[in-house]
Amino acid sequence: MMIMITIMRNRFIFFASILCYNASAFSPTTTSLSSLHHTTRIAASTIRSTPCYNILPNNNHNHHHTKHTIVYNQIGITDDDDDDDDTNKQQPQNRSSIRDILHPSKACDPLQMSPTSLAYIGDAVFELYARSRYVWPSRRTSELQTLVVGKVRAETQSILYRTLMRMNDNDGSGGDSGGDGDGDGGDITLTTMEKSICSRGRNAGSPSGGRKKGPKRLYGKKDKGSSDVGGPEVYQESTALEALIGYTYLTDEARCLELLEFLDGELDGMDDL
Repeated sequence: MMIMITIMRNRFIFFASILCYNASAFSPTTTSLSSLHHTTRIAASTIRSTPCYNILPNNNHNHHHTKHTIVYNQIGITDDDDDDDDTNKQQPQNRSSIRDILHPSKACDPLQMSPTSLAYIGDAVFELYARSRYVWPSRRTSELQTLVVGKVRAETQSILYRTLMRMNDNDGSGGDSGGDGDGDGGDITLTTMEKSICSRGRNAGSPSGGRKKGPKRLYGKKDKGSSDVGGPEVYQESTALEALIGYTYLTDEARCLELLEFLDGELDGMDDL
């Protein structure tokens, strides 16, 4: 069938070209090659939308009469570049939950990510958690924003980190200084890998080359008798906590939930103060 369509197309274009050539012999204004090319293109364009009736023999026939079946086809002429195999086209990913689209590509290896990249993800996870925690009961947007910012700032994250480290033999902590929320988040024991992630996060938040990292407010002068924590160690501990949240979020959903439940209990204690 395709051979017949191709032959018909070529014959149509051929005869159209001959007619154009013969007409040009009697009309000096149409003797240019461009006219011939234009007419040929019109012929090719016309046949693209021309229906073709293929007469095919019917198997139910005898030696006296031959019945034929008219099959209607629409001729489609495409460029050679459009004949690519569909398998080469990128197929859409099948996602079964919102978690699938909120995670990086499956090729992502969290152990190969820098601690700052883990903290970058962890910061977003923790802020979404904090916004979800305080968005209800409804309150004014300005009040909600102030409340959430107070929980996701480095100073609060530093307190949460130190509480977590005290439960794990003070490994990686900046000492026992700094208050805690006296919450009831339960105990959580970090694995060796999680302690390593915290250590890497602390190192990533350390000042380097004389350049201070973190908000400028952490390096301002503190009033005498103030219990506010500050200094470079606050930003280091904040980065370590965010890196840990980011790591558990990417590697173990149940473990991330356990960590956030611990932090949730600690924030309960802070809110009661």
